[in-house]
Amino acid sequence: MSFEQIGSSFIEQYYTFFSTQRPMLAGVYRPTSLLTWQNEQIQGAESIMARFEQLQFNESVFKKDSVDCQPLGTGVLVVVNGEVALQGERYALKFNDVFHLANEGQSWYIANQIFNIVGGGTQMSE
Repeated sequence: MSFEQIGSSFIEQYYTFFSTQRPMLAGVYRPTSLLTWQNEQIQGAESIMARFEQLQFNESVFKKDSVDCQPLGTGVLVVVNGEVALQGERYALKFNDVFHLANEGQSWYIANQIFNIVGGGTQMSE
């Protein structure tokens, strides 16, 4: 599999789980994973999942405008730009999400991630 295929496939699965089955993401983080969520740094799978449980929405829809992948040593760097529509909200929010995917045996995990809402919302179509 090419680094583009690895990055794109991983991201598709990640956003699918984040959108409706967030607890399934526990397996993609490790104790050493570092997430920066809106300028808040969170270390380790357990802490990251606890932070996700605190979010005030359970469902979301991600629209990816661009997904760029590059090889990074033995890993893959993935940069995603797009919009996210949160359950019960009228406007979608623009976001930027950066992933450093690392390889552990036959599986990929998130070593580092930086997520930010980057702009004002756009009205969602009915």
